[in-house]
Order: sequence, then structure tokens, then C-alpha cells
Amino acid sequence: MPLKIGISHEPHDLAIWLYALYRGQKLGASAFSLAANYAVEALEVERLYAGAMEDNLPAQALLKKCGFVPHPEGNHKTTHYETGEDFFELDHIYIPPWKF
Repeated sequence: MPLKIGISHEPHDLAIWLYALYRGQKLGASAFSLAANYAVEALEVERLYAGAMEDNLPAQALLKKCGFVPHPEGNHKTTHYETGEDFFELDHIYIPPWKF
């Protein structure tokens, strides 16, 4: 019997960060896609959110490649956790096809 992990009813957010050495090798898309699929298949998450900095076009392309679509209602200004600089984050959402 598979392990069942309890899931809250809060919005679920998925994030990934790769060291510069590993960027551009398509590892991020593979890892992100696997994590998203696990969340919706095994954990039965109905909606999964992810954000990308407004100027981070590679991150936005990765989200699109993994099936996420823009979710403008969730766009917001935030502060970078490392630099303390303010930036605008573009929200994206993944809703499995059977959840529409």
C-alpha cells in the first residue's frame, strides 16, 4: 500500500532552484515536471501554483513547458529572499485536465 501524505487545503506552490553549473541542461524542466506530476497523481493536489520573476524568461518558459499557464490574479510584488530587492512575481497555475 502506498504511503498517503496528508495535504492541507491551502494553495500548493512548487519551486525549483538550480546551481548555475547545472542550468541550461534541461534538468530543471525534468525535475519540475516530475514533481508536478507527483503532486497531482500521488498527492491528489487539484491546483498547483508556481511563480517566476517578471524578467526571468527561462523560468517562465520552463513553467510553460511543464504545463503551467499564467495566472494573473496571483501576480504580486515581493522581496527576493537573498538580495532583499523588490521584484514583481508572475504567478502560474497547473490544473490537471480531469479537474476542469
